[in-house]
Parts: sequence; C-alpha cells; structure tokens
Amino acid sequence: MDPHTLVWISICCFFTGYLSWNFLGRTFMPSKDQYPIHLKTLKSSILIFLALMSLSPVLRTLTAATSSDSIWALAAILFTLNALLADYGSVKSDMHVHERLTSVLSMNAAVSASVVLASRLSTDIEVFALVLFSVQVFALFPMLRRRCQMLPKTLWILLTFSLCLLAVWLVAVLSHTVMWLFFFVLLFVTTIAPAILVWAQKYKNIIRGPWDVAIPKVN
Repeated sequence: MDPHTLVWISICCFFTGYLSWNFLGRTFMPSKDQYPIHLKTLKSSILIFLALMSLSPVLRTLTAATSSDSIWALAAILFTLNALLADYGSVKSDMHVHERLTSVLSMNAAVSASVVLASRLSTDIEVFALVLFSVQVFALFPMLRRRCQMLPKTLWILLTFSLCLLAVWLVAVLSHTVMWLFFFVLLFVTTIAPAILVWAQKYKNIIRGPWDVAIPKVN
C-alpha cells in the first residue's frame, strides 16, 4: 500500500472515530461546554501528528545496527505480549472504566513492535504512516471499543463479527495457509473454548469443610 494512502486512511479513521466517540458519549450536539474539549483534542492530535512526523527520520535509523532476524524475533515477542496482556473484558454502560496496568503494557508492547518494524522501512513517509496507523489501532481504537459496548447487544456482536471477517481477509491477502490457521484459532478461542467452559460448569464441585471462613448467623 502506498504510504500516502495509509496516512489519509489514518486521518479519516481518526475523525470518524472521534465523531463516533462523541456520539456514543452523548456529547455530539454542539454546546459551549464542549467547544474547549474539542479544541483541546484537536490541538493534542496535531501535536502528536507533528511529533511523529519529526521523529520519523530518527525511527527509520533506530535499529540500523541490528540484524533483521533479531528485529523479527523482537517484534513477534512484543506482539505476543500484546495479545496476552490485552483487556478482553466487557463493561456495562453504567460502569466507570479504570485502565488496567496490563492494558497499558499491552498497548506499549504493540506500539513498540510497530516502531521496531517501521525502523526497517526505507523512507521516512513509510515509517510515519506505519507508526501513525499503529497508534490509532493499538492506543485509540481500544478506547472506542469500550465505548462501543454501550451499543445494543445485536450491533455490538455485528461489529465484532465484522472486525473478525476483516482480520481474516487481511491475512488471506498474505497467505491462504496462514489465513485458515488464523481462522481456526480464532474460531476455537471465541466460540469452542467458551462453549467447553460453560459445558464443564456442571461438573464443578464446591468442597466445604472446617477450613471455610466462619459466617456468623444472627437470629
């Protein structure tokens, strides 16, 4: 993909996601109280955009003295940490979301892996496009995903199913063998494994004895 196209895709996704974020948070309607928030968000976004653009030449030569095999191994380890530490829980609409330490570590691992991979690219614009896209996918999208859980259950399931199909299609572009492997792993993790867990609940035994915590009984 052309890096300029990826940059424009990232910009369009940012504005679409921000509008969705405000709409789901019931803050889409313009008001005097919302203008400072929108302005602050726009200023922060521009600063991040310019910072990534200015750091692209540095990031491109970040791992110049490191072999490619070490880079691939490090990126694989970091993406594995991202998958293991990510927050897969769901939240209710009336719950206040607290960011977990594992979620922060997961995001940092994914962004670090993207930076490491971007350092093997040949031009500054390619590095900038990849890092910008990774920041949106691994840092901003999880925040939007949690707010999307306020949607009706049917729409939330449809959104999840659409993202799974998109992931399978993107892998299929690279390799059909890897695509089928990814599909069966995804099917097992999201459908078969939870079904086995629910089925095994009937065999769960609760053993009680003198080691239990005493429960006072009040007449």
